[in-house]
Amino acid sequence: MEIGIIKPNISEELAVDLARRLYGLEVIEMKKMVSFDDQNFHIKVAKEHHNPYISQLSEDGYTLKITNAIRSAMEGNFDSIHSALLHLNKKGIRAPLPIQNLEGKTWKLEKVPLLNEEVNISGPKLCGVHLLTFIPGVPVSTVEYTTDVLYQWGFLLAKFHNAVQ
Repeated sequence: MEIGIIKPNISEELAVDLARRLYGLEVIEMKKMVSFDDQNFHIKVAKEHHNPYISQLSEDGYTLKITNAIRSAMEGNFDSIHSALLHLNKKGIRAPLPIQNLEGKTWKLEKVPLLNEEVNISGPKLCGVHLLTFIPGVPVSTVEYTTDVLYQWGFLLAKFHNAVQ
């Protein structure tokens, strides 16, 4: 597989179907998120759902993440990411939490179309789909670098450093 042909090409309709079929959630609001080689959607869902593993819905919604074909094929990729996110939360660092799908797993491989310079390549490829709690905020690129912001980043970096020791 060419390195340039790895990004999932998911329509909003397919994203809604993935949320319903894999997670038992009905999407009521959706926004495509900027990403480099994955495809992400910020979704908000109806209060009624069919997922026995979700006891309380996230008020801020979720990130439906369809990971590129190369990382999806890496053994242990999703489990290590999810383990790290759970560990950071246990250490008091607010990080997105993985949500179990209807099978009780935190991710699933699905055949989806890929994007190559705005043209679909022939045939779908296996890409990992996972759902994470959404944490609202603003992109770092839009923030003015003030003394206070730099202090906050340093403080967060120190917390992160301590959490991963």
